[in-house]
Amino acid sequence: MKINHIFTSKASDGANELKKVMDLKRIKLEGSKFKGSQSKTVINWGSVDLPKEVLNSRVLNRPENIKSTSNKLNFFRIISKSKHKDIIPPFTESKEDVFKWLKEGHHVIARTVLNGSGGVGIVVIHKDDDKVKVPDAPLYVLYIPKKEEYRVHVVNSKVIAVQRKTLSSKRDNTKEVNWKIRNLENGFIYQRENINPDNSVLDVAVKAMGVSGLDFGAVDIVYHHKEKRPYVLEINTAPGLQGTTVSDYKKAFEELY
Repeated sequence: MKINHIFTSKASDGANELKKVMDLKRIKLEGSKFKGSQSKTVINWGSVDLPKEVLNSRVLNRPENIKSTSNKLNFFRIISKSKHKDIIPPFTESKEDVFKWLKEGHHVIARTVLNGSGGVGIVVIHKDDDKVKVPDAPLYVLYIPKKEEYRVHVVNSKVIAVQRKTLSSKRDNTKEVNWKIRNLENGFIYQRENINPDNSVLDVAVKAMGVSGLDFGAVDIVYHHKEKRPYVLEINTAPGLQGTTVSDYKKAFEELY
């Protein structure tokens, strides 16, 4: 059963790259002539709202699973109630817990936006701030000290690609490096070559995907060297793709049938 359709409700470079290499037809949000059936398979690229006709088909990444995992708080709650609850960092919705963590000598991450990406809505609460102010937020996460941060791509319970966030040589050298938030804005890029993650990093990625019910996704993970263990931060259901990673997804999707 060849996959020949993809749905995304908003512009996505990753979806466009996959569309080109797999020769997929993009289903429009409005005005589409697509007719769904169980003989058709559609790749759902990060959308929580699908037209009824699409839902009549076999959908890779059901919208209800995307909805539950794209919300950071819901995702942590789901994992915490599973047998793999130890693969995520400690989290809370209480400011009292935050002050306790700070007193114990920990940094804390406030997530003021639960569905944000690229570092949107992240506030670092520093333990050594004399005038610390804890912002109102629906989610607080204990900061995990790390040397390495990975993105592990998983399709059908198999790891198909691994990337590590690394500082770009083209970054603005006039800015101080923010090692706590490793995103594009702070000068970090994804590297594939010459990386050797601990096997536990790949293991927790597959476990997180299994709990989520997703067919594919990119799992963001930090590795705590002192504890020698990884922690899952989130799952991306519409990851950016380029180069070899696009080919990896193409091969993985084609091997499904």
